[in-house]
Amino acid sequence: MEKAIETTQDDADDYGVNRINALPDDILSHILSFLTARESAATSVLSTRWRYLFIWHPDIDLQYRRPNMKLKGNYSDAFKLFSDFKSFANRLVLLRNGAPVRKLKLSFAFLLEDFEVALDSLISAVLEFCQLQQLEIFVDEHFLYRNALSSPEGLFTCKTLTCLRLEWPKVRLNVPDWACLPNLKELCLVESVFFDDGSIQRLVQGCPLIQELVLHCLLGRDLHDKDAYIQIEIRDIFNPCLKKLVLSFQGNLRTDIVVESKNLESLEYRVIQRVREHKISIDAPNIKYLDWSGCLCGAKFILQPKFLVRAKIDLDIGNPSSQDAFKFLNEVKSVESLCLVAPSPVMPCVMKEECLYGQMPCVMKEERVLLCPKLFPRCPIKHLKEIEFTEFCKCELESKLVEYPLQNGKVLKKMMVGRSFAKWKSLQVAKE
Repeated sequence: MEKAIETTQDDADDYGVNRINALPDDILSHILSFLTARESAATSVLSTRWRYLFIWHPDIDLQYRRPNMKLKGNYSDAFKLFSDFKSFANRLVLLRNGAPVRKLKLSFAFLLEDFEVALDSLISAVLEFCQLQQLEIFVDEHFLYRNALSSPEGLFTCKTLTCLRLEWPKVRLNVPDWACLPNLKELCLVESVFFDDGSIQRLVQGCPLIQELVLHCLLGRDLHDKDAYIQIEIRDIFNPCLKKLVLSFQGNLRTDIVVESKNLESLEYRVIQRVREHKISIDAPNIKYLDWSGCLCGAKFILQPKFLVRAKIDLDIGNPSSQDAFKFLNEVKSVESLCLVAPSPVMPCVMKEECLYGQMPCVMKEERVLLCPKLFPRCPIKHLKEIEFTEFCKCELESKLVEYPLQNGKVLKKMMVGRSFAKWKSLQVAKE
């Protein structure tokens, strides 16, 4: 039998610490990988053994905070702070000696045009030498640069990127003809500027494995040609794996969009400011989730979705183009949850009996909603189980909106009317 070794408490503590410190760097780095980048960096104060281990963390999260500028227009503190930020970031990348980076996240609360070269150099180095998989850049909307900054070189030709997220206002995305992101699965661009009307199309075609595509674009900022327009084609031949598509456009520029995808499950489409004509043709019969904000007059559904689980339509009741939305809703008969939203109740429409309307930001699951039998003569309510009305404007005519589903809902079990309603602070009706 082996003799037990007697140790004191102090010996046990030293022995335990030494055992951890004696582990190879690879094992310690693997342990740190379960922490966040910030928590991993905090371990550098434990001892000299741990001082530089955090640099091997697979994620790099760097934040540049807003400097304290006492005098308006005096950016000396900003330049000094960014110089320190640049030195630390470059040293961190160099010390890794080419070790792979899983995720690089850069957050800027303040950015000047003079920082562009250093920032491009940092991002390009990580893209080229560190086999980067995920890149996220966030820039505060209260930026101070006057002109749009250009995207870093190599951003659209990185073979290892799987996720690219840029919430970078006014960044100029010059997509080259040879753009290719063969492994990119998630792409999110917020408030990006496309000067070339073919940039978006080249970018979309260069991502064959894309599964989630989010484009919030500023259009036409520097396109002065009256005939200029943005044309986007999202087809199975280019993007056969696409599951989620979010398109949001703002600016005075014509758009011509074609969506042809048999695998697309979620579609969000928003036109924030429409000055010129926009068209969108959708051939995606397997959509399950639809969120639409903006005029439907330029929309054309080749095949109506047959398996809608949830649909949200932002209507403008006073706009004649809302009839296109009503026509679309009449043709969609399989939706389980329907949410209709409008900016404010328009009661003159009620008095003209064109529609009975209450602002409805939420209709619960397994429901259908009816505005008026004249407006929706073929919209059945036989499957309506629960309905909720909110934000009524205390008009007595709104009671008719409540009465109709009560009288015609054969399987209606629950109805809720918001507290702002004049006569019913809360109403729940249960039917056997």
